[in-house]
Amino acid sequence: MRNQGGHGGGPGGEGPGADGERHGIPDEFMRALHEGQQGMEEGDIAKAEAAFGLAMAICTLHAHENPSDTMTWQRAKSESMSRHDWPGAVGWQRRIHDHPETRANLGLMSKSSSDLAEVHLLMGQLDEADARAREGVRLAQEFDVAPLVMMALTMEMMCAMARSDEDRALAAADEAVGLECDAPGAETMRAHSWVNRARCRMAFGNVAGAESDLEASEEVLMAREWPRLMGGIALKQADWWAVKARVRKTYGDGHGATEACRMAIAGYQQSAGTWAKVRLASMLRVLGELQSEAGEEQDARESMAAASRIHLEMRVPRCLREECAEP
Repeated sequence: MRNQGGHGGGPGGEGPGADGERHGIPDEFMRALHEGQQGMEEGDIAKAEAAFGLAMAICTLHAHENPSDTMTWQRAKSESMSRHDWPGAVGWQRRIHDHPETRANLGLMSKSSSDLAEVHLLMGQLDEADARAREGVRLAQEFDVAPLVMMALTMEMMCAMARSDEDRALAAADEAVGLECDAPGAETMRAHSWVNRARCRMAFGNVAGAESDLEASEEVLMAREWPRLMGGIALKQADWWAVKARVRKTYGDGHGATEACRMAIAGYQQSAGTWAKVRLASMLRVLGELQSEAGEEQDARESMAAASRIHLEMRVPRCLREECAEP
């Protein structure tokens, strides 16, 4: 497997260089990304934040100055997602999926298949979501780039969880954890995979296994300071606390579960994106249950009502409201 992602930068495939320009990526973006990675490795959070911020600004400017059909459709899809217009989002994603630019690249096809699976999952169309997720994994494995395979396997795990298919969900989670990858950020990606497997194990009742994965990911994910711009880290930290809350709740530790639940809720509230809101609603329900068990009935009703409002606003299908289905 091509651990580095397949496309290096300068001579010998190390660092930024002309290869980025050949793939439509400005050299300045690759240099900024490299600086950000160096900052993380050196523990210099200020340097990393500045570099990643510059990379994002360059990427945004490049997209505005060089708009393509797929970029335009991706923006339209994002707007549909923000309005919770799942049919509209599917329509735009299908246009992206069928575009010759996408069809010509296995990596883009894999990502597009996984993106289609995501929206079909949000619509509760589980068979179509599952088929697209499987397609995304197959294409990613053929493309042979570890980070892409990890992302595709995560979507397959999510779809299998929604179908209550324990064997397939755990198989996908196990495969993601076991992937060999030495690309920049590989340690963080593996920690993400551990948290995903912890969620999966906990959903199917393997409390000890979930605890083991939380411990494996804790040093990388929870014991370090991360740049504020790395929103994916904040979301995964919230996921970590969400599993922790369920573990403590299972053990009858109401206080520990409530504290972990509040940490997860705070993390989801600070994170952007569709799944942060879906998982926020799930954690509000858990908090409501804990409050009810503690005799705090008014607080429990408010937490449950807040969860219901999110479900209604987002048109979340019932299959994604249960703990086993929570991606």
